[in-house]
Amino acid sequence: MKKNLKNIGFSICAAFALFISIASFKSLDLNKLSQLYKTNVFGMMIIFVLVIRALSKDKVNICNSKKVLSFLFSSFMIIGECASSAGNIMLMFNNAATIAITILKAVGYYTIFKICFYYLDLFLNCFKNKEMKVKNSKFRKFFEFFDEKPFLSSFIVILLFFSVYIIAFYPIVLSPDPSNQILQYYNVRTKYADWAILRNENIFMTNHHPVMQTFLIGWCIDFGRMILNDNFGLFIYTMIQTLIYVSTLAYTIKFLKNNGVSLKLRFILLIIYSVVPHYAFYTVSAVKDTLYTAFMIWLILFMIDVVRNYKDKIIGFKYILFITLMVIMMSLMRHNGLYIAVISFVALMIYSRKNVSKLFLSSLLFTGIVIGFNKVLIPYLGIADASIRETLSVPFQQTARLAKYHDEAISDEDKKIIDKVLKYDTLANRYNPRLADDVKNEFNKYTTKEELKEYFGVWFKYFIKYPVTYINATIDNTYGYIYPNQHYWYVYDTYDKRVVKANVVDYHFNKSTKFLRYTLVFYESVFPYLPGIGLISSIGFSTWIVLILSVYVKKKKYLIAYIPLYLSILICFISPANTYFRYAMPYMFILPTLVILNIQEYRSEEK
Repeated sequence: MKKNLKNIGFSICAAFALFISIASFKSLDLNKLSQLYKTNVFGMMIIFVLVIRALSKDKVNICNSKKVLSFLFSSFMIIGECASSAGNIMLMFNNAATIAITILKAVGYYTIFKICFYYLDLFLNCFKNKEMKVKNSKFRKFFEFFDEKPFLSSFIVILLFFSVYIIAFYPIVLSPDPSNQILQYYNVRTKYADWAILRNENIFMTNHHPVMQTFLIGWCIDFGRMILNDNFGLFIYTMIQTLIYVSTLAYTIKFLKNNGVSLKLRFILLIIYSVVPHYAFYTVSAVKDTLYTAFMIWLILFMIDVVRNYKDKIIGFKYILFITLMVIMMSLMRHNGLYIAVISFVALMIYSRKNVSKLFLSSLLFTGIVIGFNKVLIPYLGIADASIRETLSVPFQQTARLAKYHDEAISDEDKKIIDKVLKYDTLANRYNPRLADDVKNEFNKYTTKEELKEYFGVWFKYFIKYPVTYINATIDNTYGYIYPNQHYWYVYDTYDKRVVKANVVDYHFNKSTKFLRYTLVFYESVFPYLPGIGLISSIGFSTWIVLILSVYVKKKKYLIAYIPLYLSILICFISPANTYFRYAMPYMFILPTLVILNIQEYRSEEK
């Protein structure tokens, strides 16, 4: 009887967790509380029945690490709900009712996640990875080809699917960032020149965006202009990017075969690459993150390979040379790539003592080349460095929120100190909880080290006085990276006109493929909301998958290969934008490969 009452209590909490909002109890006004009658009672009943059935039927036991993860996910859901609905984590402590509902929801979420992990364990233990039996002779020939030539067959299939997008969006999709890079290449003054201290008053290119990619796009346009026209030059860049990107995806399938993954699971990965729209859309997008992600995938696969096969075995010279090249390109495509590469190689050196010398020389080589490019070649060419403001999104957002909600508490002297850095008069109005750009845009590029030191003194002073304000500022700017219910599905698919308006590049889409573009954009818009498979495009859910994989990995040494993923997630937390898809790309795009590899590994260990 006692157990039944306990199960009923947990089931009620689970129903509350999914269907009752904390914000509904922010005000105890009876008229507002009457809105609760609109709650999906039928849905609550279904959840109640399912949970109580699961608790009554089975003894739900999971290991301690999964209990910790269940608690963590419950916390993420509560924090995410408070941030998205009220912009304040203190919503949960607003009154006695919100405290009670928060506790009920936390218990309910914990119960749901605990049950989910229990049934996931059952699924993995019962999962039978049988080989595919294909009766149709034509399909059988394809699967034989797919099995014998995993890289070539995958490359052809993925390229065929992606070619639909390449045709529709010929020559390329230029979003604001690459458009500004093209303008900089042709020495047109942009906002980035205004934000930087120019080395040469006649050179308007800056290192805000990776100079290597800026040059690559510009060279392609110049070459295309010589042969045919500007559009063709942009298409050349698309094809270079496509070949690198598709080759990377195809290699992940070959990598799975090399590691004993079944044909069925490899085919599932091929389907994911082919039908999930964000893989194809970023093929035709000129943002730096596409190539950066491709090169990072090579680094992650290399780390997995070293951990699995090269602890006591020497890495071949050609292999280490190739990976060094990939890491160099990765580090030149995004500024934080070098930090990820260095930390990853240090971890590999600690793990594989047999390869310390090769890994050390490789890291020395790629670090030297990247630093030489950024600190020697770029200054020599007169290109301005990026502003330090790009690394200060977190404290700037905290100061802006402080100015918005506690202006009267800030002394005039402290306001003057902040003003030297961030233009205090308009700071509160510029504050956007989910995007730091408006705050950063008024950063004084001539700020001295002494003024910055004084600013951080003021920043710390008010952190002690208003810690909750600072915490809310950070959570509001980042919660989407841990909260699956925050949907911000954004893929570049529009036509950016700024290079045309500046009369720099004759860039245009084909009118004849307009309907095809609209069809693909509609598919892209609908996909995130498809049951099950749509979760692949959820940023918050992808972060959860990384954490789940970390718990389910049988041999904890494999977590070394997850270092680039962990660091990429941490970088998202200090980024200027909340739930920004391309920031999460480096860990999202490799996840299907890692999930499939872990399923195979899990079953092998169980056997």
